[in-house]
Amino acid sequence: PASADAFGQFAGAAARRYSVRGVHLWEAWNEPNLNFFFRPQFVRRGSRWVATSPASYGELLTAMRRNIRAVDATARVGGGATAPVGDRCGLECDASGAAPNRSGPQQFLQALDTIGGQPEMDAVTHHPYPSSPPPAADAPKAVRRLDIYNLQDLAPAIDATYLKGTPIWITEYGFQTEETAVLRYFLAPAEQAAAISKAYATLVTEPRIEIATYYFLQDN
Repeated sequence: PASADAFGQFAGAAARRYSVRGVHLWEAWNEPNLNFFFRPQFVRRGSRWVATSPASYGELLTAMRRNIRAVDATARVGGGATAPVGDRCGLECDASGAAPNRSGPQQFLQALDTIGGQPEMDAVTHHPYPSSPPPAADAPKAVRRLDIYNLQDLAPAIDATYLKGTPIWITEYGFQTEETAVLRYFLAPAEQAAAISKAYATLVTEPRIEIATYYFLQDN
């Protein structure tokens, strides 16, 4: 939306309609760290690409939560809704190449703290789809990837920001059984079943995770 105020008004109207029907949990947008869903991600400033999506998204999130809570004081609004993988740039990089397409979830959370206006949210939401097989035990620590295989890094990434101690909602995750243009990593059905069980075992080890929504009822 061009206007955070208009987006907030829409959210308030949605809350008026659906809170009386029992809807009290909301998620603000979908994967705003990814240009497939939120543009622009970066703008060119001189010789640098600089991330702008955290600031734009922060305005939307705050407007959404304030308008929803004005209608329904019991409502809770989750923010972040991050895709699991960033590209080469982090939050700023040399502009000699094409514009970056995405920020890593760790960097996006940090940017909400520093350039995003510290938007209000009742939970941090994340989508830890795996984009590759589980890393080897001695693999370098991922710095722009946060998926089901390194989910233990999510709470520390949150706690390094103003959101320390905030509850976590895993609002999308899943394993598909065929390669697609959106997600290339896939598993055979038996491997998928085992991965779902392992994911559950991972999720229950983090007491701050309140919601975990398995998204793929069919391949993407």
